[in-house]
Amino acid sequence: MTNQQNRRQVTPTAQRHWRSLHISAPIYAALVLAAFIGTIQLAQIAGFWSTSGKVTTDGAPVEVTGADPAEVKGWMTISDVMSAYSLTQDELYTHYEIPADLPVSAALKDIEAVAPAFSVTDLRVWLAERAAQP
Repeated sequence: MTNQQNRRQVTPTAQRHWRSLHISAPIYAALVLAAFIGTIQLAQIAGFWSTSGKVTTDGAPVEVTGADPAEVKGWMTISDVMSAYSLTQDELYTHYEIPADLPVSAALKDIEAVAPAFSVTDLRVWLAERAAQP
């Protein structure tokens, strides 16, 4: 027998299975999703993940300084903005036609529902224009 004939007589070995644990696709997908969401939850609990915008990267609460109108956020109150930018209630309420019975403790994002002329973006622009005036 020649070498070529010997090779033909060799029977192939069984395929190797690289996975020893068989998990169905839906269970595998659920485990991956649980690991992903679990990682986010653990990071939030540990204080490494915050999406509220109410704290800085150092963990300190965001405060309106009056230095930059871009720092004004919708969750801030009317009184926060008035004190930081030296506005009077009458000046702000008149400019945006805000109802007089709306308390200064109201969040800026809630004003848009009762005063159609108001938006947080427009407030930022207006505050920047006021700061640019001499």
